[in-house]
Amino acid sequence: MISSIYLIIKCNLFMFNMTVFREYILSTMAGIIFVSMMAIFIFGESEPGITVIKYLGVLLWFIASIFGIVPILEFKMKGGVKKGDSYVRTTKLVDTGIYSIVRHPQYLSWPLLFISLMLMNQTHLMILLGLIGSLLSYYDTRNVDEKMVSKFGEQYISYMERVPKMNFIIGIYRRIKGR
Repeated sequence: MISSIYLIIKCNLFMFNMTVFREYILSTMAGIIFVSMMAIFIFGESEPGITVIKYLGVLLWFIASIFGIVPILEFKMKGGVKKGDSYVRTTKLVDTGIYSIVRHPQYLSWPLLFISLMLMNQTHLMILLGLIGSLLSYYDTRNVDEKMVSKFGEQYISYMERVPKMNFIIGIYRRIKGR
């Protein structure tokens, strides 16, 4: 009897770990690719490349930083996060500020960072890694939308209809038009 209970507990822990593993596998892989790209960018040989494109990469890095940092502040101020909790522990749907432009600004920052590194380094390996990392981070947002629908329900579904997932150009256009 005790061994059966132990086996059930062990299987449940394994299934929990597999669920957590599946939930974070795409972002983990994208993170590993990002660290690899940074190492190549810092320590690797860089092709001479086109200078204007390298500067465009620097500009894109700056834009990515905005999409990566501003959501932390907005969640802490508007998300109903309890004092001392992580900024991701929101209790309210935040759909203003940067979240009125895109639903997943921090996820958007990843492909922008990948593309900026591709532009700044301009090697075949960086382009390949950047494309793979961008796709992984984009597909990872599917899981987030599902979780948010289960957390916020109809309110989030309405938000999904108003605000694009990651297309900040359409988001800015809609915001300017007042939609």
